[in-house]
Amino acid sequence: MILLMGDTNIQYRNDPEDAYRSVKATLDEADLRFANLEGPLAGSSKDPRVRDIPHKRWTHSEPDQVWTLFNGGIDIVGADSRLRDCLITQCRSGFTPCAST
Repeated sequence: MILLMGDTNIQYRNDPEDAYRSVKATLDEADLRFANLEGPLAGSSKDPRVRDIPHKRWTHSEPDQVWTLFNGGIDIVGADSRLRDCLITQCRSGFTPCAST
């Protein structure tokens, strides 16, 4: 079974490792797990008056949350090509890039 997850954004969590806790059984059943990132794991603005993306009310997740994806069993992470430079840093932390557009 191939499992596809879209618009993944791990934010506003005291414990990012709980992001996939409620779907762990489903993730474990899959042969291949693909998650598409909604935004970069680039860290958030330190100024609460400044939004990371002006037209949205969410923030970017922190770079170390790449381990949430890894520990959640995610095999492949996709992202918009505008996030490529952010992903290169993450790839050095445990994911290997396979393509870039």
